[in-house]
Amino acid sequence: MSSVSGVWYTIGTDDDGTFWALQMVDTDFDKHLAVSAPWIKDEEELENFTPVIIKENYLNDFEQLLAEMLEVSPMNTIMILPRYQGGDTEIIQGTISLKEYIQLIKEEKIPFNVCTIVKKVG
Repeated sequence: MSSVSGVWYTIGTDDDGTFWALQMVDTDFDKHLAVSAPWIKDEEELENFTPVIIKENYLNDFEQLLAEMLEVSPMNTIMILPRYQGGDTEIIQGTISLKEYIQLIKEEKIPFNVCTIVKKVG
């Protein structure tokens, strides 16, 4: 993912001049999602795949922002990497629609530290 050409954006909120994602995103550190990455042998790195939780008051804005980014993408594609510190292995899971991505976010099935490719449908 880090070798792909494009524009990188960080999503977050402005807190007195400091830009943070922590006010809009959370996770459950006790809930580990299964990620198909048999090359990862380090158990500690596998524990970094916890669910992305977009706080309810930001979910509509998050969805709208992603829709707008997808709409202006010259390739009709965006790559989303919710990341917190831990592990440097790049994992990219398949291509899905924005509708599917948002549904999986709501179901807490999108893991941190894994890139998802979202493609415009139709």
